[in-house]
Amino acid sequence: MKIRQTLLALAFITPLLALPIDGLLNSPEEFVALSPDINDEWTPGDTWVDWRNGMAYSTVEFDDVVWMTANFKGISKQMSYQEAEISAPTGWRLPTSEEWSKLLKRTGFSSDPNQIIPEEYYLFNFESDGYEDPLMGMIGRNQVGFYWTQSSDNEIASYISVPNRELRYTHGKISTTAKMAVRYVKD
Repeated sequence: MKIRQTLLALAFITPLLALPIDGLLNSPEEFVALSPDINDEWTPGDTWVDWRNGMAYSTVEFDDVVWMTANFKGISKQMSYQEAEISAPTGWRLPTSEEWSKLLKRTGFSSDPNQIIPEEYYLFNFESDGYEDPLMGMIGRNQVGFYWTQSSDNEIASYISVPNRELRYTHGKISTTAKMAVRYVKD
């Protein structure tokens, strides 16, 4: 039995050994070296590129604060509070609860169900990815978007939650080991 498993493994691996290593992951035409100066000409409202991984983020300026309009994808799609702080690109930071509240109110989130949705709402992608609780697993996927806000406590951090297809939001606190979406802002 072991001989047959070994022969099958060799039969599978041998063709892979003939592939060029650089072509196995990406072709030379796809690889583009980036450097920190890629954003030297960047201005608020332009697309900002994270030179570390090549991910591009559209940006919008509200009340003298520049926002990434989509969730940051650094270490992973969702990060613990510490990972979110460490992953912040130079010059970017987590928004405060107050900044989130101002942004959400300006983009149409209020208690008035008859309010007309302003154009600014459509500039942002409020993803409903839920969050990962260290004990209970995934919570709220495809139902609620959870986003870290700036916090000063090392064990409990603040967040803001945005239910899917609803123009309301809530503030809360949770363990810093939970994993949720990250948006960054720049002054």
